[in-house]
Amino acid sequence: MPVPILGNAIAFALEDPPNYFVNWRKQFGDIYTFWAGEMPIVCINDVKTINEKFVKDGDTFAGRAQITELFEITRHGQQGIIFEEGDPWRTHRRFALRVFRDFGFGKNLMQEKIMDEFAYLMETVKSNNEKGIKDHSIQDYVDLAVGSVINNLLFGFRCSENKVEDFKEQKSIIGAVIKDFGNPAAVVMIYRAHIFRHFPFFSTVYYRMIENRDKTWDYFRKNVEKRKALIDFDSDSEPVDYVEAFLRKQKEMEKSGETHYFTDHHLYSILWDLWFAGQETTSNTIAWACVYLIKNQECQKRLQSELTKVIGSDRLITVEDKTNLPYLNAVIAESQRCANLLNSNVLHRTLEDTIVHGYNIPKHTVIINQISSVLYDERYFPEPMSFKPERYLKENNVFEWPEALMPFGVGKRSCLGESLARMELFLFISNLFNQFELSENPEKPIDEKRYFGGTISPHPFTCVMKSRSF
Repeated sequence: MPVPILGNAIAFALEDPPNYFVNWRKQFGDIYTFWAGEMPIVCINDVKTINEKFVKDGDTFAGRAQITELFEITRHGQQGIIFEEGDPWRTHRRFALRVFRDFGFGKNLMQEKIMDEFAYLMETVKSNNEKGIKDHSIQDYVDLAVGSVINNLLFGFRCSENKVEDFKEQKSIIGAVIKDFGNPAAVVMIYRAHIFRHFPFFSTVYYRMIENRDKTWDYFRKNVEKRKALIDFDSDSEPVDYVEAFLRKQKEMEKSGETHYFTDHHLYSILWDLWFAGQETTSNTIAWACVYLIKNQECQKRLQSELTKVIGSDRLITVEDKTNLPYLNAVIAESQRCANLLNSNVLHRTLEDTIVHGYNIPKHTVIINQISSVLYDERYFPEPMSFKPERYLKENNVFEWPEALMPFGVGKRSCLGESLARMELFLFISNLFNQFELSENPEKPIDEKRYFGGTISPHPFTCVMKSRSF
């Protein structure tokens, strides 16, 4: 039961995510209301209704919960792509999609950049093996590789050796901001954040959020200013990264005299969104895939048997190989399901009156498609807590992506970077396990407990990485 002021925050503090949502679905059914502090949130938990409402009637459910004060102290407001709604959101989502399409999202140009980062990762592992290093932090390797992909896309530079410390610092800061979002104290503060700065415990969280927000903003501001200084705005050259594309559009709109949304504030907010969406989620999914395959050696052996049969060498695997690797695709799909990275999807709000499961839902109701509950629902995934890639393989070993598997969200607010994430997951995981056998160091066992830091990540771990022979 919700408690005044606290709502259901006690449940969030006592149980691991997303167990409370899974249990509430079993107890209350496919639609119920829970409370984040003083904010009631309608929760939808079945695939049929999620598709009917958030996909087929997407415009009605495309709004975002207005959490003005909490977003003010964590990211200077709701501007951007993830938390914005209305014309600014539509404008920036369309612009970002066009820019990324021009940069080769889903095409060979993007693949080449990802492959460059994997090659660097591979050489790092081999070099460390030659030095006698037995314990490899695959999380650190993958973080840096994925971070280089997104930094290259946003700012035009990769996280090479002289940028590693900057990257680690920024990742830790954004990680702290994201972790604060999942803090039960933040859940309580969600509706009226500013008043809680006067209360013990909450005030510590409140001012820490502001401190981390300002550090994040400074990082983006510094890199935008560096990038701006290098741009010749009088030239007609094509932009080479997102920041340049945005700044050129900003100049164009300023010259036209039109009212526009291409402000510096919007740029910093969008960089926050894209950095989080493009780095944190992909990196953690790959880390979880490694954990599952280390802990389930029979799955790793089956995967590498398929790679040996289809690839048969240490050549780098490309997206052209994807259709010939059904078990690999199943491993990636099951890793995404089991990882279940987002404890709770981003809150929507209805933009019109509507009806769900026979209930009248007024305009501006905060509502959520609780995908984290769906991914652990035995109606869609029997034995949901078991890692079973074979569940996606049908007759004749054909891979099939089920309707209930929705790691990127659905409808108009689905993940902007889905095509990039899919490519990264395939290229990194396929090449990683084609090049190396991963195993657990018995002296340093891997803890499979889920660590809630905004997204769900494994606890830091190391593993043995042995080069495969062909």
